Amino acid sequence: MDKLSKVVYSDRHLTPTGWIKGTERWEDGTLTVVEPPLNTAMTVRYSVPLRRAPYITTQWKTDKPDQLSDLISKFGDLPQDLKELEQSAEKG
Repeated sequence: MDKLSKVVYSDRHLTPTGWIKGTERWEDGTLTVVEPPLNTAMTVRYSVPLRRAPYITTQWKTDKPDQLSDLISKFGDLPQDLKELEQSAEKG
C-alpha cells in the first residue's frame, strides 16, 4: 500500500470475475495504461489531488443495471484496497 500513496490516479474495473486493476498515473510521471476489459460493468477511479483529500469517483457504469447489481452483490461496490483507503481517509 505504500506505493499507492504516490499515485495520482488509479482505475479499477468491475468484471464478471471480480475487480481488476486498470490504468495508473504516478507522481513521477509514470503512466501504466491498461485497456478496460470488454466485459467491464463499472469503472471507478481513486484520485489523489495535490491539495485536497483523496477521493473515489465512478467513471463509467453499464446500462444493464441487473448485471451491475449482481456483480456488486458478489464482489462489492469497491475493491478491497480502495475500501480500506476510503475508511482510513474517513477516520483521519
